[in-house]
Amino acid sequence: MTAEQFGIPFNELNPTEDSSLRKLYDTLVFKAQDKFHHLKCVQQEAFKNTGDELAESEDAYLAELRYHGQDGALIEDFATEHTDPLIESISKVGLKIEGVDVHLHALVTQDALIEFKQRAAH
Repeated sequence: MTAEQFGIPFNELNPTEDSSLRKLYDTLVFKAQDKFHHLKCVQQEAFKNTGDELAESEDAYLAELRYHGQDGALIEDFATEHTDPLIESISKVGLKIEGVDVHLHALVTQDALIEFKQRAAH
């Protein structure tokens, strides 16, 4: 992860990508976003003191990482299944950004009308 990926400009010192200052900065940004970094440290300290490694099913830090990984996968799936096709359809129709809301409203209204008619028929 780099600072730019989080929308944080890093132009003041203009370090190169492989400079130690850049690596330190990126590490700090990454760790600042890791809310469970302290939990990981506590778990590591407990392991050092006892020598007993946590079972995978009891590792809260690992569970948190997996949860965020699953969230990331869900977000990516949503983008692939819904957002990307929507963007493609808007592009095919040739809409400008100003007309997208009207187009989407029309689509939702059309779907709602079809569903209403189907329910009314039963």
